[in-house]
Amino acid sequence: MAALPASLSRQAATAPPSSSSTSTSAAATASTSSSTPLTSTLSRLSQSTSGPSLPVEANQSSGIAGQTMKLGGEALRRSGITSLWRTESTTDAATKRSNEDTLSGNSLESTSTVSFSNAKLRSQPLDTSSILYPTLTIHPAPAPHNVLVLSLSDISTAPPTLSNDEIFNIVLRRLEPWVGEEGIGGYVLVIMADEDGNEAHSSGKGKGKERRKLPGYAWWVWRWKRLPRKYRKNLKRLYIVHPSLFTRTLLPFIAPFVSPKSYSKLHPLPSLLSLYHRYGVPLKGIDLTLAVLEAEARLLRERPDLIPPLHGRASKTNARPKLAREASRSSLASWSYHALSSAMTTAVSYLPITQLGLSGPTDSANEGLSVEARGYWGRSLQAILEENSGDLPPLLKDLRNIILAECTTEEGVFRRSSNSPLFTPLVALLDLPIREQPNIPWMVIARHDPLVPPKLLSRFLAELSGPVIKHEDYAVIRRIESVEQINTILLPVLSSATATLLTYLIETLHQLSLHSSTTKMTPLNLSIVISPVLISGPDPIEDTIMCLEPHKPLPAGLKEMAKAKGLTEGGGTLVGLLEMWTRDWPAVSLRPTTSRKA
Repeated sequence: MAALPASLSRQAATAPPSSSSTSTSAAATASTSSSTPLTSTLSRLSQSTSGPSLPVEANQSSGIAGQTMKLGGEALRRSGITSLWRTESTTDAATKRSNEDTLSGNSLESTSTVSFSNAKLRSQPLDTSSILYPTLTIHPAPAPHNVLVLSLSDISTAPPTLSNDEIFNIVLRRLEPWVGEEGIGGYVLVIMADEDGNEAHSSGKGKGKERRKLPGYAWWVWRWKRLPRKYRKNLKRLYIVHPSLFTRTLLPFIAPFVSPKSYSKLHPLPSLLSLYHRYGVPLKGIDLTLAVLEAEARLLRERPDLIPPLHGRASKTNARPKLAREASRSSLASWSYHALSSAMTTAVSYLPITQLGLSGPTDSANEGLSVEARGYWGRSLQAILEENSGDLPPLLKDLRNIILAECTTEEGVFRRSSNSPLFTPLVALLDLPIREQPNIPWMVIARHDPLVPPKLLSRFLAELSGPVIKHEDYAVIRRIESVEQINTILLPVLSSATATLLTYLIETLHQLSLHSSTTKMTPLNLSIVISPVLISGPDPIEDTIMCLEPHKPLPAGLKEMAKAKGLTEGGGTLVGLLEMWTRDWPAVSLRPTTSRKA
């Protein structure tokens, strides 16, 4: 076709559009406008599904079915399954936020300020040294790998501006150096599941700030299945210490959602002591929190059979108790039977029932533990000092430091007894081998109850296999009448271990007596309280006389019994010796001592 003249071309360009072109453009516009909500709907359906709709609360108020639905809804809410669904679309959420901003009348400047503040809080680094850390110990066979600890109570203290996904990614980055490459490395993870404790009210002055709530169990399962393969492959064992009742009930039902290999690595433990006595895992390097100790105290109060026999003076056996065991997994014929057996053993392991016959064979790691490995109770002073290269054990050093730092304002120190529930788990943990004991938070414990450290020190002195002051030293003590005689008469006849312990004890009592205006414990009061735990002779009457104030007449009843046994009245006593030594400690400590007997 020949080219049109320029005038005709200009007329065609400036002419109004034809009816056909107008209808075509209108149809395209209508198609675009009609496809917009369809695209949004398809996008929403492809990315999420509708959350399960539960009956209205008002319809659940009556009848057994209504109560059942109400309990089911509560269980569904606690499980966190509903968090996997989005209840509103992105467009609806944006519209809602826009309406809220319009109604609140926030200006652009204030919105920018809030956004900047939130961004600043999110950019603050999270200290994960207490959340996930290595214990620097190796798990015993058959999984000889590094042991790491994950503390949920420390996760709940993370800033609320950090989402759970962000915290999870931060923890994964810290975990990565110990994971290794797939199929090459390996690690063991111990989860301290105590998340409801609050370190803030350890001082006893009310509750602290509100702690963040951790996600539900469905979120954890969902995250586990999306972990990189090397994290799941190289995890050899997963211990959950102190799981809640809801966790223990739910664990058997998550078996279909994880692989059989992953579920076989899971070991829920009712007590921290079970980690050592059942699997032989040393607790060294585990930083205990107040939440862990409180959970351990509650459990041991309900299950005293989990506490092994202590090695005290009254103990006649060193046999290690046989704790409840899980069924052997080597005889499981199928995955379904494995899930059913795991559910039954998990439930029974938390019940005080031993006659059901569900206990399996003893773990090989438990058989390899030495029964001679002992803690602080029921041992000789000489053996404890030799184990620490002739120095005082860590327990005595920690107790002295914490008593002088936190107990100097408490009235009746060493005289008043503590009823704290923390005392029972502390005694049980201190009975483990010294080099395999966890890190105990003495500062937090003393602020929670200042009477616990002095009571533990008295317990240590009383639970030695032999008394600190021997019966043959009674006659020497009766002759002591001055500070000079302590240095020239008493110290030469004492053994090196006894002199080391008494020097430590008297120095502690002297420093504590300087605060007698608040503690009401003078050197005489402290000596009267401490003397009974230092002696244990063959004659209780003689021990009673040694624990009285010196140069004072005996009570009438005690005088008759002492006369019948041939015990003379008068002379020095152990109380008088300790009072004089405590009061004049600087003078005694600066004097050179002669050689002591071994």
